[in-house]
Amino acid sequence: MRSFSLLFAFALCAALLVALVPGGVEAGTRTRAQLPSDDVATPATYTERSAIPSAEELRQAEALIDANNARRAAAAAAKKHQSAKRFLNEDNAVLLTRVTPETLAAKYARDAAASTSRPRDAPYVLHAANAGSKIPAPSAGLNFSVFNYPTSQGLVRIFVGITEYPLGKFHVYPAPRSAQNEQASKKQSAFEATMLRDGKCDGTAATSASAQHYGCELAMNGGFFNTANGACLGNVYSNSALINVAQGEGQVIRANFGLTKNHNFFTGYLTTDQIEKNDIDGGFEELIQGGGWLVREGKNWINESNAIEKLGDGFLAEKAPRNALGHDKFGRLLQFEADGEEDIFLGLTLYEYSAILTEHFDVMNAINMDGGGSSTTVYQGKVADKPTCHDTPEECERSVTTISCVLP
Repeated sequence: MRSFSLLFAFALCAALLVALVPGGVEAGTRTRAQLPSDDVATPATYTERSAIPSAEELRQAEALIDANNARRAAAAAAKKHQSAKRFLNEDNAVLLTRVTPETLAAKYARDAAASTSRPRDAPYVLHAANAGSKIPAPSAGLNFSVFNYPTSQGLVRIFVGITEYPLGKFHVYPAPRSAQNEQASKKQSAFEATMLRDGKCDGTAATSASAQHYGCELAMNGGFFNTANGACLGNVYSNSALINVAQGEGQVIRANFGLTKNHNFFTGYLTTDQIEKNDIDGGFEELIQGGGWLVREGKNWINESNAIEKLGDGFLAEKAPRNALGHDKFGRLLQFEADGEEDIFLGLTLYEYSAILTEHFDVMNAINMDGGGSSTTVYQGKVADKPTCHDTPEECERSVTTISCVLP
């Protein structure tokens, strides 16, 4: 009887311990879909074009995101993932001030008020590219810098390329056939490279391979693509040649960025007819399509963009590596990449990203490019960031269809 009582007590204690452990035995084995949904991390008002989130709503959103981050970090630790601290910058880069919920709320209110004072419903805007007469540039070349941005998961490195005189230097390039075939021979790419046509968006290659092929001083991965067959998703012009048109089933309206033959930066939306006629401002020299108009005429525009492009709250609120392409008021080309790791939510939300671009870098117009495991920065022939092609701690480049390139 005594042994039975001891056995019963032991069983009762074990049951209580299991009940008290958060998530129980299954906590470390939950899949992403079973974790708290990303879409609850952002107030519903974000989906309304005219709504302005309050500071309290933004604080609640950040708390939910941080709680989700903690669960993701715990799951990553259980799988023996490397620490997020590996993303801490070792070169004493400038530390940017964190954009707080109060700052974001004030910014949304300020930008919404500004938007009522002038028309902002035009599908696109044009801004003169710097041809050398607007500012006394320190050099005619490229200024490449690295910044640190503090998040709840650690510091995120932000790589910034500023091209003083982009005319003749800025290009959008598709993955070259030679790089695709070389990668296929090394089994580095899942894409089965065959006799692919140069100058066509029908295959993938690592950003570093494309950068080497075209001789880029700075290159970042470009637009979104079909990971199943390596096909481009969206409009692409390269060296005045039409490479791809966003059309057919599954294609929806998305923001574009490019350079026209009249030496103006183009930012905004295009119809299939406009792409094929190519008669806006003399036609396009370079053009690439992204997903999300982050900054419009110096103001945060992610709410309006979300209403137009139907990106979804989960996509905007997820903390992940991010890329952006745009220009400042001086007409300088701006390339951005925020490092991170998607499986533990290390990175930036698009709300944070758009605020950082305006608060710290005085961006005039910018669109969001393909991010996550595709995010890669190649500077002077070397991979500068820590790409995570599988959205895990493994450092590897994902093969992509296009790059944004700055020639020496």
